[in-house]
Amino acid sequence: MYTYLQLGSYFPVGWFSLKKPSATVEVYLSIALPSQAQEKKAKNSSVVLCHIIWVSKIDVLI
Repeated sequence: MYTYLQLGSYFPVGWFSLKKPSATVEVYLSIALPSQAQEKKAKNSSVVLCHIIWVSKIDVLI
């Protein structure tokens, strides 16, 4: 498993690629900065939390 991070226009973008014998799963994770989080409170918060929980569960299983 490898992690690739790059800086986007106004928020960091993270690519998490999980390689398995059968298939490759890619998870797109975007974390908004405090200023952007204030603009889009509910959507960004819920989406980021869901992605983080999903990635953490996959990491634990692996």
